[in-house]
Amino acid sequence: LIYDVVTRWNSTYYMIERLIEEKDPITACLQEKEFQKKLIKANVPTSIEWDLQVQLKSTLKPFETATRQLALASLPTISKVLPVVTGLLTSLEPSSFDPQTIQKLKDTLRSALKSRLKKVLLVMSVAKRL
Repeated sequence: LIYDVVTRWNSTYYMIERLIEEKDPITACLQEKEFQKKLIKANVPTSIEWDLQVQLKSTLKPFETATRQLALASLPTISKVLPVVTGLLTSLEPSSFDPQTIQKLKDTLRSALKSRLKKVLLVMSVAKRL
């Protein structure tokens, strides 16, 4: 499995992606009696929880893509950053088809992104008008 690294935006995405890829072996392992003896409580994720992981992966995919795009440029310019930030903000618009958990996550991520990029968004807004 892959672990999350708090300093890398896309590590959570890769962790969830690997978790989904390894669903069958993980489920089989958690159901084994020998494994259960070693754990205080080993709950096998429900189908709803696995579905949520798939939706979470889909929600985080734009961050993984953005990270890769910006990492390709040695010095990302405003012309690169603007479409990436706009794409991220657009991808975080909640859909009526999103479960409530994903809607809340999108709202939280959108607010956090806007807060962290407040100055960049201001510069981009001024640059558009020039």
